Amino acid sequence: MNPVIVDIFIIILLIAASAVCIALLYGLKKIIQSVSMLQKDINELSTSLKPLIESTQLLTENINQITEETKSQLNVSKSIINDVRYRADKILDLENKVRDGMENAVMPFINSLSAIRKAFDAFWKRYNN
Repeated sequence: MNPVIVDIFIIILLIAASAVCIALLYGLKKIIQSVSMLQKDINELSTSLKPLIESTQLLTENINQITEETKSQLNVSKSIINDVRYRADKILDLENKVRDGMENAVMPFINSLSAIRKAFDAFWKRYNN
């Protein structure tokens, strides 16, 4: 082959290789810029998520505290209701005992008075006849 043609092919190949290298450098620069922008976006997202995570943790702690206080108040309310129920039962038992005691003590007396009245009515009927 002719050395001039070989030299031309070598020059063409060197120009093509240089163009490929320049294109690779340009593509690599674009990739680096994209990665840099992605890293910047991730840093901004991380910066904005930190307060959100902290406020969520604070909210969770507050909810847990409110839940515990509510449980405590419910236990106190249950205790008060049970005490009132117990005292109402005692009062009702006392009322029943008083009623039973009065009925047992007064009913014979009332029955006796009723019998005396009937006897008195019968006596007056006989006396008037």
